[in-house]
Amino acid sequence: MEFVYIIILITIVHVIFLLYPVYRDEVLDVYSWTPWTEREYVLFKKVTGNNKAVKIRLLINWLIWPFLLLFILVMPIVFLFKLPCILKEYDGEIIYSNDGKKLLKVADNCKRVKVRKGVEVIASEAFDSTRVTHVKLPDTVKILKSNALLRAHYLESINLPDSIIKIDRYAFQFCGGFGKGLKEIVLPKHLHNLGENAFYGCEKLVKLVINGDFRWEHSWLENNPFYYTKNLSVIKNSNPNFKVEDGMLMSSDGIILFRCVNDNNRVVVKDGIKIIAQGAFCGRDRMEEVILPTSLRTVCKDAFSGCRIIDNVVLPEGTESIGIESFSFCWNLKTMTLPSTLKNIAYNAFEHSDYLQNFIFPKGMEDKFEKMVSGGKCNLPF
Repeated sequence: MEFVYIIILITIVHVIFLLYPVYRDEVLDVYSWTPWTEREYVLFKKVTGNNKAVKIRLLINWLIWPFLLLFILVMPIVFLFKLPCILKEYDGEIIYSNDGKKLLKVADNCKRVKVRKGVEVIASEAFDSTRVTHVKLPDTVKILKSNALLRAHYLESINLPDSIIKIDRYAFQFCGGFGKGLKEIVLPKHLHNLGENAFYGCEKLVKLVINGDFRWEHSWLENNPFYYTKNLSVIKNSNPNFKVEDGMLMSSDGIILFRCVNDNNRVVVKDGIKIIAQGAFCGRDRMEEVILPTSLRTVCKDAFSGCRIIDNVVLPEGTESIGIESFSFCWNLKTMTLPSTLKNIAYNAFEHSDYLQNFIFPKGMEDKFEKMVSGGKCNLPF
């Protein structure tokens, strides 16, 4: 920013002189690199008799002209070598392993980082809590370790070259939440492994392009890589192990729903879905109604957390489990219909859903539900 302020200041000074007719010729002389000699000053004074003009000419030649010369010669050096991480990487600001194959740590004040070619691994917490905004990775990088970009709150852009085969767990946790934010992620074509909660808390992420051939893992049900990406609205997929239909990212067999980005007021979940993974509907603020399929069996942790407008949920017969905090922070939720097949209500399933007062369940099931509620420590009105 210091560089920008200096440019603005110099520009204003020179524009003022150029726009003022009395001084325009003198300024143009400065730009043409012809400062007066003492003999020329004497001659100018003798011909014009204008002492004020002579003083102005002196001011321009001995103050403005040297200042401009100083700027032209010195500022590029300052810009390139003193302001950290603006145009190039700095060995003093970025720490690499001795063999140059691992980026270990980036200084907190780095803004733009161009990683050296030859680096294969971005270490755990390498960018943790930095103010980096732009990261350029070479096509030699293969692995982003766990928490590699943890809390890189100001991140706006990062390229993920096709050489990357593994993005470890929590790699982008809480990335790009400040400023313009990280709005788009394009997963590499040769990605073989995507870790748990990889993009957890990337609140400003809008577009996700899924490439590679990685498979979903069972741990994703409670640690979904796409959990709490509440502004995600576009998902494009070329990975054969997943499919996207009606704004819903599912396993290729259509059994597990990982993320819904359908922002309609009324959402109909595709028939065949048996499991709604962690955070699948998290943050869907516009959703007023959700129609769940009769195939549903499990609602996982945080599945509907933060759906603030929805006021009624009907769990179909066949549903067996409600996960931890699965309907937490559903501030407007008033009515919940529970099926006779329900076997478990997990801890804090309805935390901070303070308006939920009406539970509908089959007659004669009071004792069963009271026992589940007691085990899950849910404060329900029986």
